[in-house]
Parts: sequence; structure tokens; C-alpha cells
Amino acid sequence: MLLSLNMVDLSGLDRDLIPAQKMSQKNILKEMAAAIWQKSETCLTRLRCVCRILVRSQGYKRLALDIKGYHLKRDIRAGYPTAWQMTGSGSRAVLLLHCSLAMSSAWRGLLAEMAQSEHQFTMFDLPGHGESLKWDFRGAFHDVSTAVAASFLDQKMDLIGHSFGASVALRLALEHPDLVRSLILIEPVIFSLGFAFEPASKQAFLHDHSEFNRAIAREEFVGAARAFHQLWGSGQSWDRLPDKVQRGMVDKIHLIPAAASHVVEDAYGFCTAGLLEKIEAPVLLLQGSASSAPMPAVISSLQARLPRSLVKTLEGAGHMAPITHAKATAAHIQSFLKKHPV
Repeated sequence: MLLSLNMVDLSGLDRDLIPAQKMSQKNILKEMAAAIWQKSETCLTRLRCVCRILVRSQGYKRLALDIKGYHLKRDIRAGYPTAWQMTGSGSRAVLLLHCSLAMSSAWRGLLAEMAQSEHQFTMFDLPGHGESLKWDFRGAFHDVSTAVAASFLDQKMDLIGHSFGASVALRLALEHPDLVRSLILIEPVIFSLGFAFEPASKQAFLHDHSEFNRAIAREEFVGAARAFHQLWGSGQSWDRLPDKVQRGMVDKIHLIPAAASHVVEDAYGFCTAGLLEKIEAPVLLLQGSASSAPMPAVISSLQARLPRSLVKTLEGAGHMAPITHAKATAAHIQSFLKKHPV
């Protein structure tokens, strides 16, 4: 049997067909909920419709789902219209910060691997990403992203950041040390730290990004997105990406140079002597064994300067490890958190 999302009124959702007999009832609902969650403000009502259809068509006597976990909320955060959600019923609060060109739903694979954990996860779409307002160029992108992220620190939390999100997480640990229980930085793109630690890595970086920089300078955004994906993507070739994914990256590629002042350059001052050494929270540094330069230098710099840091390498993984190697990434995270209980 094939179960279509269009069996209920989903206002133009893609005709994604799910082979229901091959999936558990929980996973069917998770897939449907995620699709609705990304595109509709009325997802709760529609998700209940899907539940009723499943009950009738499959003969389930009881079907349970934490619907709240898939309800995308929208409000003003640090003056910026922001989309966010919470999932999980545990008592340990965790804040997730996604990478550039993605959205909070990029964590879905990782969260599926951590579904049995005792955590409550909060995640949001960075400015200009997902369902948050498009970037309006008011202020520095890193400053605004950090202010939005800080608005979610309403209690002591563990922070999990990937790529650009990891740079924001590190800044939060410096600015709000009393609210950060631990840090998990996955492939943190604070390139300025790598350049300072290993000067030769800067030339390698500039060489690798020459095609991207030329395309940006010429406002050839398709070419820029293609070049960026080849360096920092999932390993899948650009031409094999769905058109929808390509368009999304092209539409947001201007956010990469918008963040450069705080990741390629050191506008915030991460390189300042004695600054990172002040972070007392335990830190897990996760790197992919196949990641691009200068990531090894960035990780080495952070390891040398963060007093309570631990480095783990994800074998065979590149930059997008939380997506391509979700199981291994989750295992390292869970092991780390167990060693640092509430």
C-alpha cells in the first residue's frame, strides 16, 4: 500500500509517496510530520488528519505521537522573525544550531538516532534560513545570529553546533557562561583560528575557494553555490542534487560572504590571547576524517586553547557529518553527555 500526503488537504505539498508497509507507524508519522512542519502553519490539524487516516487504513487500535515535537513556531527573537521548534520530553535541555544554507530540520537524522535519550531539544532556523525571515543585511550576520540564539538560553543548556552554528555556539559560551553546560562543536568553521595556528592553511583555503570567490564577485550565484557545495557539501555531486535543493542553496549563497567577517576574518576576536581559555565548560570537538582544509588546523587550535576539550574523528565523514554520518555523530554526542551529567 502507498500512503500519499495528498490524501488530506496539504495545500500544495509535494506528492511524496511513502511505502507504508515498509515503515513503522512511528516513522511514517515522523516523515509526514516533518514534511508538513516545514511548509504549513496549520500542521497540527493536518497531522491529526493523517493520524486518523493511518488508524482507519492500517487498522491500528492505538497510534501515539508527540505532535508538539513537530509544531513549528514563529515569533520575534532579538528583533528578528524566527521559526523554531522543540522536541523530546526529557529533562536535559539542548540547543541545536545548524550550518549555513540549511535549516533546523537538518537535525532530523541525528535526532532520530537520539530518540530514546533523556533530552529536550530546541532548534531554530538561522536568519535568512528555512522559515525565518530573509536576511535583511541590518547589522553583522554573526551578531544577529548570536543574538537570536541567545534568546533561547532560558536555562542551563548543552549546545550542539555544526559548522557556522558551531561558531555561534562558541560565542554563546563566551558571552553566557552561566547558561552553557557543555559545548559540542561539529566541524566549527572558525577559519581565522586555523590560520593563526597554522599560517600555511590560509593559502590552501584561499586557493580552494578561488572559484567560489570569483563567482561571488561576478554575482554568478549558481556557480558560487556549485563551488561551495563541492567544498563543503555532503559529497553528492551538484548535478545529482534535486532542483529544489539547488535552488535553496543558490537563494542563500549570499549568506556565506555575509558571515566571512566572523569566520574567515576575526571580527569577533576569537584569536585574542586568553579569550577561549576562559571557557570552563567541557567541549567535544568533532571532525570528519575527510574534511576540507583548514579544518584540522581549526580543531588543533581549539584543542590547544580550550581547557576541557576532547577531540573525536568521524571516520569517512566530511563536513556534513551530522547528515551523512548521523549514527556515528549521535553516538559520540551521547557518550560525551553521559560523562557530563546534569
